[in-house]
Amino acid sequence: MIKPRINGMICLRHPELEGLRDAYSKRCIGCRRQNEKDQRETTARKDRERIANAARMREYRAEGKYQGNLQSHVKSRTPLWADKDKIAAIYKEAKRVGMSVDHDIPLRGKLVSGLHVENNLVLLPLSQNISKGNR
Repeated sequence: MIKPRINGMICLRHPELEGLRDAYSKRCIGCRRQNEKDQRETTARKDRERIANAARMREYRAEGKYQGNLQSHVKSRTPLWADKDKIAAIYKEAKRVGMSVDHDIPLRGKLVSGLHVENNLVLLPLSQNISKGNR
């Protein structure tokens, strides 16, 4: 389908089009094409970055750095008064029933950060825990 076009004011960026504009939006055809091209390039760039970031994260996890970083953070959020036996029992139970342990109040929250204590731990299916993220 050919889009209807009209002649209007000459665009400063595309004077070679001699004022050719889109009939509906009244935008310069050259500016519209350039905008569409920029959007395609931006989308392609974001896709490339997303793929590269995912590959980097896989390597990071394969090297064991992610788990070590997480463990050190959990250790820093565990107070001295926490009952480590109860926490270990919760993790053991989760492994037994095939679920994952989640913190009700996230350890790395933007507004509030929880503690690694038995009252803050809940059992969730892994898919639900992953989809929940840091909320």
